[in-house]
Amino acid sequence: MWAVATRSGQWPVLSRLIPKRVMAEYDGPCLFTTFSDDGFLFLAYLCAQESGYERFLLVPASDRLVDAIEANQITLAEALTQTGWGWLVDQRPDGSITNLGAIDPRDLPDSAMPKPGNYLVVVAEPFLRLRLEGESLTSHHVPASVVKRALDGATGAVRALMGHVLLRSSAQGRPVDWFRRFYDLPARGFALGSFEVVFDRPPAAGQLTFDDDKAIEDITRLLSKGLDWATDPIISDLPTDAESSAIVNALAQLAPTLKGTVSSVEVSGVLAGNPRPHVRLSRETSERISQAKRRLPADVSVRTFEGLVREFDKDRLSFILRSADGANLGNVAFTEGQHDDALFAFETDRSVTIVVTEPLGGRISELLSLAFTASPATSSPGVPDR
Repeated sequence: MWAVATRSGQWPVLSRLIPKRVMAEYDGPCLFTTFSDDGFLFLAYLCAQESGYERFLLVPASDRLVDAIEANQITLAEALTQTGWGWLVDQRPDGSITNLGAIDPRDLPDSAMPKPGNYLVVVAEPFLRLRLEGESLTSHHVPASVVKRALDGATGAVRALMGHVLLRSSAQGRPVDWFRRFYDLPARGFALGSFEVVFDRPPAAGQLTFDDDKAIEDITRLLSKGLDWATDPIISDLPTDAESSAIVNALAQLAPTLKGTVSSVEVSGVLAGNPRPHVRLSRETSERISQAKRRLPADVSVRTFEGLVREFDKDRLSFILRSADGANLGNVAFTEGQHDDALFAFETDRSVTIVVTEPLGGRISELLSLAFTASPATSSPGVPDR
């Protein structure tokens, strides 16, 4: 048995460990609730065994804490250390206990505690996890701006990478909903303390329109490459190409601003590239990203419009998109593979929603995706995905 210094303090009145609500077992209960002789509720965790003796860590508990553990809303390590106070109990083979000592659970050896990040129920590796940290962020103080920053950061980063992948793949011309699935990710959970949001993989499409796994593989490669570059202790320049522009734009969405509540952002999950626990983007990282962005050529942005296809040019493979009241929304170039959909929209006067790459400087936009809308185009086009 390892030894740890105990502290003076008020000890619970405890003569036996009688499990009440067992949450985990391995040759017997190893995580459970129990009551002291005078009726106080404790969480008991088996942290060591030797020669028939079992050493348990006891911490004050509540029904709310136990519910949170079972719902995977809090990690086991957080549940055992959040009070900063507990007791060690050695249980003999006959069930009697000895060596009741007050301790700070954070002083225990790493081998005696659950690994950081482990929950009661093993869950699949998240697709993307962002944890925003700052001195003023606590479980009782998370400004709405921080929540928005986390959600917008995840959406913007994946959209930047997916726009690059889609522009250079055979998926051009796919419906806009196919494209949106990849960045409008389903949130799986939130955690306070700092602020953490966990996203799941994009939902499956109703019809197989493209190789989702290949698209995810491509954006994972890009993000992983960017995270490696951003956190490399040796500063290096990225190539001045479209891929680097997409990577830098994605990192700029994830990294903290140079001033503000959030001082660092932890990025982890499948999309960050396995096997790695997490990557921390600091304000120093943000400065590196900002400098890289200034060195790279101006990139295109991915935008969404709704309107009507007008003045179809078969020779130049382009059309003009206008709103229902006739206002020009832009000139759009398309590929041979997108020709039939664009022509059908032109000939039938069907309202369409399109995703385009819109270059700076007024050049013609390139069509990424076209889908027919159920209702006519309105006089005021929405641009929700700037």
